[in-house]
Amino acid sequence: MRRETYRWAVLLIAALLLVAGCGDSGKKKTAKPKVDRLAHFAYDASKPLTLRTKGTERRGTVQIRDISFAGPRGERVLGYLVVPPGNGPHPAVIYAHGAGGERTELLDQAVEMSKRGAVTLVLEMPYSQRRAIRARNGIQGVREQVDHDVLAVQEVRRSVDLLRSLPIVGDQRIAYVGWSAGARTGAIVAGVDHRVSSLDLLAGGAVPLGVYELVTPKAVVAQVLPLLTKIDALYYVRHAAPSALFLQNGRFDQVVPTKALRQLAHDASNPKDIRWYQTGHVPGKRAWGDSRNWLSGRLGLTKKT
Repeated sequence: MRRETYRWAVLLIAALLLVAGCGDSGKKKTAKPKVDRLAHFAYDASKPLTLRTKGTERRGTVQIRDISFAGPRGERVLGYLVVPPGNGPHPAVIYAHGAGGERTELLDQAVEMSKRGAVTLVLEMPYSQRRAIRARNGIQGVREQVDHDVLAVQEVRRSVDLLRSLPIVGDQRIAYVGWSAGARTGAIVAGVDHRVSSLDLLAGGAVPLGVYELVTPKAVVAQVLPLLTKIDALYYVRHAAPSALFLQNGRFDQVVPTKALRQLAHDASNPKDIRWYQTGHVPGKRAWGDSRNWLSGRLGLTKKT
């Protein structure tokens, strides 16, 4: 893992300290911001996807296509589309890497899933090494980082549009796999877009907004909470149903605090399956095998050991 998943949250509080000043305007209890969980992540789905293929290669029975498509804000989203043999329609799985990574990070896992008969799409996320932003200090920096996290969710939703547009994909069977930052993004997607019916979240954690409120200077807390509410993973994961969740965590995760891992798993709506492994932040072979078997069961594919 190249970057601490929650590093930006620590920097966020440090930035706030720079702009808070010495005044204390927080004598009144801050009202809990209202959430419109759909409006924050809206985009124009009618715009052309403009799918482009840069090149292809074969790996065993599957074909890997180096693609890009039009994102929700006009940007080009890079990805690998891995296609199994046969005309389909096939189920589909979206893969999202961790913070500071890039699209090759989970390509091997996508290939193994595709060998079972799923079309898989590996995204390069907005928090990749290439696309990560250097947010400014202060409230403006908070806005920029939150908006970047919103963009990550919008791009996942746009990738669902792409998959549903492909004749080889059966649009009623779309799943998502996210590791670390990708898991946190997936927790939000779970409560926003139920076209994704199954979500596997590996090493994903979150803490209640109250934790941020306690450490944020009172002079700016009224500005900060509405921003953080937009990307409150705990709120959204509570609204995942009827989509199913699989939460896979390492007992010795050195990146995401155990308390944050447990909190996300606890708050996730049913149906859910929670499993713990004797590993750190990086999932081991057993976890990835369980991932493929869980996905296969959800997507109607043959399970393999």
